[in-house]
Amino acid sequence: MELPDLSANTVIDHPRALTDKVTLIRDAGPSKFQVIADFDATLTNYRVNGLRGLTSHGLLQQGNTVYDDKRQALYEHYHPLEISPVIPIEEKTKLMEEWWSKTHDLLIEG
Repeated sequence: MELPDLSANTVIDHPRALTDKVTLIRDAGPSKFQVIADFDATLTNYRVNGLRGLTSHGLLQQGNTVYDDKRQALYEHYHPLEISPVIPIEEKTKLMEEWWSKTHDLLIEG
């Protein structure tokens, strides 16, 4: 299997190992596929070189300005709610689920 050239945007330390992993994932099929999402920067670095790091959704930016603008608008609306110390946890949970749902819909749309 041949992978697209990602060298302009990605550093792949061991290209053959990556190819082997992709093959294993494809061979295993969708019933064995799992996705780990990191909405609150518990897995990704919060700071990278002094700047805010990307979240898992941020890493999935598609270079599509329509999608990216919509995603940014959602971020600007929901992120202040996410970090607000005055919103009760029950309400905040519903808002975060709403944000995730809308962002996932954008991923599908994009």
